[in-house]
Amino acid sequence: VDITQGPRGWIYTTTDSVIFRLGRDESSACGFNEHPTQMSAFQAGLTFAIYSNDQSMVIKFRDLMDRLSEMNVNSVSLAFPVYQDNLTAVEVYSGQKTPSKALLQLLISEAHERGLKVLLRPLVEQSNFESGEIGRHDIRPSNMAAWFQSYTQLILEYAALAEAEWVEAFSIGAELTSLEGEFDHWRDLITSVRRVYSGQLTYSSNQGISETVRFWPELDFVGVDVYPSLDAPIEATVEDMVMAWQPVINDMMQECRKLNMPLVFTELGTRSQKGSHLRPWVWDHQTKLDLETQRRYYAA
Repeated sequence: VDITQGPRGWIYTTTDSVIFRLGRDESSACGFNEHPTQMSAFQAGLTFAIYSNDQSMVIKFRDLMDRLSEMNVNSVSLAFPVYQDNLTAVEVYSGQKTPSKALLQLLISEAHERGLKVLLRPLVEQSNFESGEIGRHDIRPSNMAAWFQSYTQLILEYAALAEAEWVEAFSIGAELTSLEGEFDHWRDLITSVRRVYSGQLTYSSNQGISETVRFWPELDFVGVDVYPSLDAPIEATVEDMVMAWQPVINDMMQECRKLNMPLVFTELGTRSQKGSHLRPWVWDHQTKLDLETQRRYYAA
């Protein structure tokens, strides 16, 4: 993948298996100069979902990092769950599948030892989110102030860990659509995180650049988890998919120009099944294995 550096900032494009990142201009990076490593113009890597506290995964992680290093990959996104009991709950906490801070530190260290840059990304989960019908975008706490107090306290713990481990970027949240309009709460959270973390901050809205996120200017780049339904034939070529992507990209770039901020795809991907590009957010399309569909999608 050939990506050139934009005029402002560094850009992530994340898939369920791949993350690409562009280097941020040091003169405009928030606290970036304080980190010991510098970003090159092109970053390529992988998203590692850590839904376990099993220490044995470190062996697999090391093997994966070694393989990625041989492939000239130089960044990794570490995504992990934090939990609340239901959609109206006001407490957010580390659950059974949340990796321990010691495990996160070890994985970050393993990545850094291989020269890989790291994005640390906590994701709010709940057991019935897995149905796909409801999710973190539907959270409606019974007490908004109490929820943000609990969430902020937890986020600060991971932000402090990110600072201690020289993590290059940190996500303050993702796809919390129903909470995005709480500007004062988000501004206070960001201010608190800035006190303990000097790297770059982002937030990921769902599918597009949410107009309800008025706190974008408080961050370093706009994040989007994007799974667009591409207007392309079921046997679409790379060229077909490139054309189908253009309206999606153009709309988001227009919004980013208004904000004067770089655009980041913090999630992007599709399954290796026939026609998956038509509804890339679907986990199982009930169609046959088709590696070429996925390959063409990523190539586009």
